[in-house]
Amino acid sequence: MGKIRHLEGLRGLASMIVFISHIVLFLFPQEYAQFPVWLSHDLQMPHFFLTIIMSVFEFFLDGNLAVWIFWFLSAYVISIKFFIKKEASVFFLLPAILKRYVRLMIPVLVSVLLSWLLMALGLIYSQQLVGKIPSNNTEWIGQFYLFHADFLKALISALYFTFFNFKGIDTYNYNLWTIQNEFLGSIFIFSLFSMVGKRSGRWSIYFMILLLLAYFHFSYLSLFLIGYALCDYDFFNGSNRLVQSLKKTENFVFRNRLLSFFAASIGIFLLRDFILKCNLHFNYQMLLSIIVVYFVLRINYFIVLFSTQFFVWLGKISFSLYLLHLPLLCSFTSFFCVNFFSFKWRIVIALLSVMFAFLLAYIFEKYVDRFAVRVSKMIRLDFRPSDSEGV
Repeated sequence: MGKIRHLEGLRGLASMIVFISHIVLFLFPQEYAQFPVWLSHDLQMPHFFLTIIMSVFEFFLDGNLAVWIFWFLSAYVISIKFFIKKEASVFFLLPAILKRYVRLMIPVLVSVLLSWLLMALGLIYSQQLVGKIPSNNTEWIGQFYLFHADFLKALISALYFTFFNFKGIDTYNYNLWTIQNEFLGSIFIFSLFSMVGKRSGRWSIYFMILLLLAYFHFSYLSLFLIGYALCDYDFFNGSNRLVQSLKKTENFVFRNRLLSFFAASIGIFLLRDFILKCNLHFNYQMLLSIIVVYFVLRINYFIVLFSTQFFVWLGKISFSLYLLHLPLLCSFTSFFCVNFFSFKWRIVIALLSVMFAFLLAYIFEKYVDRFAVRVSKMIRLDFRPSDSEGV
């Protein structure tokens, strides 16, 4: 089964949100902070429209939410191969884990070595940029690359610490903080399928595991479990009455495509704003990531939108763009921003950074990411039929 185009497109949007949010933190921190004031006071915008615009604006600059969408998409997509087979099947756990490690490790390693090279050549300028930014965001930018370049430590960081014990203080690419959760979440899903598979009663097992994860505050593993369970639900073709009733209800709710599209869009933006303003004490990013992916899977207008060539192309380079953009911002972007900090120049630098990042991500995807996929495919999972099939 090939990639699902609209999910690939959504992944591309999520990657772009992370990138743009970091550009804003680097180049436009003051303007970002003053934007609500400009809308409410200078334009005298009514409160209702101000709420809508700010909700949309902040949603598309919420890099952390985009990361949670990444994780949920990963959980769903890597689970598909388990449930598209009509017969129940088992596979060997260790080859699956090794396959996932190799798939992630090769691009991670190249991105870390690229960052090491930039440091060794003295091309990191983010520390110089800190003095130029009159904002609280200097603490975030100023924590990068506060150590000397060391090739051996870079290798160890890429091969071990990124996956098993991430340390932000001495990482060569701070964006790699997400990889450990991505990798451990994948192991969790592989282990779950190895133990539960398609056995009857697995829905109760999902629920009990979810309660345990919630009790111990393993939010990201809870997200991976829900993504896995949603994939099971979507590809389920058995005789479970509850599942069949839920699917009939969904068909009824989403039959009006245009209404469901606008209701879902506005609902997502306003729900985020409501949770933050009410100071509700739970992970809104986890909840919203589930809702976003759920709607994109079911509402036709979202499917068409994210299946367009631009979004699918963004999805194709999304992992490469995610890995490369922070070293780029700390070198290329910071260098020009240090020397040309006027507002007009920062707009030009931002546009150049986007174009350069797209070019680098395209090259990286073609020669590094695809190579990682080819190497990982050499590791066989050895699917084989099991003795029984559950419901």
